[in-house]
Amino acid sequence: MKKAFWMLMLLASAMTCMVLSACDGKGTKADIVDEACSDTECAHEWKAKVDTLPKLNIRDEHLMQGARSINAIVIHCSASAEETSMPVDSVRKDHKGRGFRDIGYHFYITRDGQIHNGRWVAEQGAHVFGHNKHTIGICYEGGLRKASKIKGAPKLEVPKSMKHSKYAIYKEEIDGKPVMVTVIKGVPYLPADTRTFAQKKAMKELVQRLMMIYPKAKIRGHRDYSPDANGDGRITQDEWIKACPSFDAKGLLDDK
Repeated sequence: MKKAFWMLMLLASAMTCMVLSACDGKGTKADIVDEACSDTECAHEWKAKVDTLPKLNIRDEHLMQGARSINAIVIHCSASAEETSMPVDSVRKDHKGRGFRDIGYHFYITRDGQIHNGRWVAEQGAHVFGHNKHTIGICYEGGLRKASKIKGAPKLEVPKSMKHSKYAIYKEEIDGKPVMVTVIKGVPYLPADTRTFAQKKAMKELVQRLMMIYPKAKIRGHRDYSPDANGDGRITQDEWIKACPSFDAKGLLDDK
């Protein structure tokens, strides 16, 4: 049985190389951290690495076919109100309605902490324009909180043109800084880290798992890919084109 298992694994790995052209084509051992491998030794090494990872509600095959070189894990939010449900099927339907062939993310984490598989990791995602080729996209359900529920937030007057909008966005200056205000059915919402404890735990463990396979990858938020308007090498709040994921993703692994 074991021999048959490894033969199947070898065949799958070879097929991945042929389809995605990730192997070096010389029969040498590829770096399993970033590329698919093509020999038994490499497959054993990969399995040893995976055996040390947290056990999560995701399919191992999802990671085994990680034949792309990954330089960043990008965190997103669904930009939905924390008190409403945005199931993975709704996100998939929305993305397809915008012309995507499938959901753009590789993983989606709902408020109960469940990790839903999106695109295969081996597939290029559609989640951060211009940076999809070498990134993995993870999105969590939520990211918006009613402005009236945020301590210290000023009372916001929704523009007349948006009072009857189902979903609209405008910028408001708060404490001298530009802030994205989302209007949902006439109610103003502000970006907020609405992740539940279960979401934080699942996200941290998922990222740790991926970092073991792609140790060179950086952790970034969607907003970190905004244009550097003043060319100083830093992306600051006044340069954000969106607030997603509504928290500093770079400190994700510090979550308790």
